[in-house]
Amino acid sequence: MYRTHPLAACGAHTTPVGDELLVHLAGAEETHLLSPSTTQIWTRCDGQTSKAELAEVFKHEPAELRPELVEVALDELACAGLLVGIEAASDVARQNRRRFLRNAAIAAVSIPVVTTIVTATPAAAQSAGDACATDADCRAPLVCNNAIGNGTCQPRQANGGACAENADCVAGSCCKRTGSGANTCITGNGGGACF
Repeated sequence: MYRTHPLAACGAHTTPVGDELLVHLAGAEETHLLSPSTTQIWTRCDGQTSKAELAEVFKHEPAELRPELVEVALDELACAGLLVGIEAASDVARQNRRRFLRNAAIAAVSIPVVTTIVTATPAAAQSAGDACATDADCRAPLVCNNAIGNGTCQPRQANGGACAENADCVAGSCCKRTGSGANTCITGNGGGACF
């Protein structure tokens, strides 16, 4: 049974893809693509938000269907290992929920989906300048930097280098928005919040 306030697994590297989200847990061999509604649910799984509050993601669906939509999303996320301490419902229960929702004639885009993708093995990992979706696509110590080349494998950036998130910067630096609106690796805190 799900706990009443679901918690997302920590240590995930995320990459937005339109209104969907790629999620890769460090050390995992799979990357997960979350549909828009599943993305909204997962990003709200902070251990403080109740399932009833999560149902607001589906506010455009009939009120009686919202709890089922939340349960489907949590099942999908649990199957992918993206929730802490929560086991997915049985295959039969998940199929019955999906059948119920399809028969209820809700919008297909509302039904939560997690698509699992096998991530490249180290032998197939990309070199500097090659396209990537997550850090796992790149040969270590390269990272997938969306600020340089729009998603290419790059070395971690030193002070002043372009970044999209803290993981793009060398140790001891963090990614911050500068006065010009660009994101830059800054050594030390230097005032303001890091991403």
